[in-house]
Amino acid sequence: MNVRPTLIAAALALYGGSALAASQGSCQLSRADQNFLQKDAQGSLYEQDISQLASERATNPQIQQYANMVTQDHAQYQAALDNLAQNCGVALPASPDAAQQSRLSHLRSLKGASFDGAYVQDAKSINAEDIEQAQNEENRTQSDQVKNLINQFRPVDQKHEQQANNLPGSTNG
Repeated sequence: MNVRPTLIAAALALYGGSALAASQGSCQLSRADQNFLQKDAQGSLYEQDISQLASERATNPQIQQYANMVTQDHAQYQAALDNLAQNCGVALPASPDAAQQSRLSHLRSLKGASFDGAYVQDAKSINAEDIEQAQNEENRTQSDQVKNLINQFRPVDQKHEQQANNLPGSTNG
């Protein structure tokens, strides 16, 4: 029996496994941080879904334009969120939660001005909630990676909120 190939294979398995573990565990997140990332991923997926729907179904060109912007911005955010989660070994959900899916189904049932108004109101409430949750997480977390993600996309959230408040059908616009 030749021991040398067996030792080489064992060493490769050991080092390869260590490299994989190191790449997946390059950061340590608290359970609260993991929950934030998971909930935020669901919210981002929901915003992408309703905005994609609005880009196709909205009757007002300003709302379609806003929806296209949100879809693109959330695709970029989702990529950054996925990257952080992967680096930290956090599994993210692949779809919105049940309540969000129910709301999406409701939006799909609407047409015309009813759809436009419901989408605008949903966008406004989502943006206010996103900003509040991100601020709370930033104040609570000890993770520099999570803080960096929040700070990187804060201007985007603020832009979405400001523009949603100025859309036709908005009580502020």
